[in-house]
Amino acid sequence: MNDIRKELERNLKASVQKNNEQSPEIESEKAITQEPQETIVEETVVIAPKSYRKQFADDFKNLSPEWQNFLLEREGQIEKGFSEINNKISGYKTLEDIFKQNYERLSPCFEKAKDWLEGLAKVDEAMDKNPLRTIKAIADYYGIKIEFPNHRNIRANSDIINRLEELEHGFNALQNYFHAEKSARFAVEIENFGSQCDESGCPKHPFFNQVREQMAQMMQNGFAGSFEDAYLKAVWLNPQTREKLISKQIEDRASQAQKSHDAAFAPKGKAAAPDKVLSLREELEKNMAKFKI
Repeated sequence: MNDIRKELERNLKASVQKNNEQSPEIESEKAITQEPQETIVEETVVIAPKSYRKQFADDFKNLSPEWQNFLLEREGQIEKGFSEINNKISGYKTLEDIFKQNYERLSPCFEKAKDWLEGLAKVDEAMDKNPLRTIKAIADYYGIKIEFPNHRNIRANSDIINRLEELEHGFNALQNYFHAEKSARFAVEIENFGSQCDESGCPKHPFFNQVREQMAQMMQNGFAGSFEDAYLKAVWLNPQTREKLISKQIEDRASQAQKSHDAAFAPKGKAAAPDKVLSLREELEKNMAKFKI
């Protein structure tokens, strides 16, 4: 029995050793015969914005990923801008709707919602400066007789003060909103003025960046009736731009005088009487008269 067991163990060891010797060859054959696997790259399809027509949507697919991302980002900015504008329009419409609902009562004193809002702002300002006199004035206007008690009613005064503070907060928020809207609109208008160009593509107002702040101050303080008027005054009042302006005008006058001189002495040209050349003092006085505030 022991001999049979030893024979089986010897045969098992020999079989295992034989398999181990053959395994490297088998693995190498498998490695040689194994075909390389292809790497599958999934392409990400970017869909064109919904606002694009079919023609442009088809062209959009052929653009590079950089251009596609740029156009998608730009489209998002445009949609956001339209959304903000619609929100502002809705706010204005709400104010107009409130005014229309009370038009029969408000129309004798106010023609537009803007006039009504300005009236409310004045009342708010008066309440802020002197609440007692303002309340009495409002009561007199509506024919209401009020008497303030000699003894102070702490609870009543507290309720009135709280209510007045709520009204004041509401009016201030509304004033700040319209002030911000006015400032934003003014900033856009003055930038549009400064970016204007003539037919040749040159800026119409070359000194705009140097006098922008002076222009804004003049417009806001009522010293100029238009952006053009503010620009001319600001250019003349600014020492640096005024010096450049005078130098350019002197150069233009000298060039014009030289052209007139050359035309007068041209061999085939007909002598023409040149314009009277002004002195530097006369030229300055003439220009100062134009820009005089």
